[in-house]
Amino acid sequence: MSYGFNKGNSVALEYLKEKYPGEKFLYKKSPTFVSTDKAFEVKRLYNTKIIINQKQKEMLEKTDPIILLVEANTIVDSFKWSEIETRPYEVVLNKIPENISMIRIPENVKERLLRYGKPNETPSNIINRMLDVVESEIKEDNY
Repeated sequence: MSYGFNKGNSVALEYLKEKYPGEKFLYKKSPTFVSTDKAFEVKRLYNTKIIINQKQKEMLEKTDPIILLVEANTIVDSFKWSEIETRPYEVVLNKIPENISMIRIPENVKERLLRYGKPNETPSNIINRMLDVVESEIKEDNY
């Protein structure tokens, strides 16, 4: 069954179903999953780093969910957020500028997009270059 979320969330949901048989889990955005009496936040582990933004940090501190760390499509650790200081992880606050929006796309679309990129070109630059081409074609068609 596909819930329309990423691989890490799929791995976490399977883990939760095995760990809490018979329990129902509701997919939310943040925290990622909730049951009748627990909240779970799925985070990807980058070496020893957990990357969060300010809004997520506030939610984590307020709700103290169980963190499910995913690495290489495996749950590698599970703990309450309030225990983060006792873990060997570095929490990195990702400060996203206000003029930046995040867009989620399937992995296969990202791979297709990157095939059109030049070496070291960011996805944003590739999209802008493609939009420039489309806009110029539209102008040509309208004249």
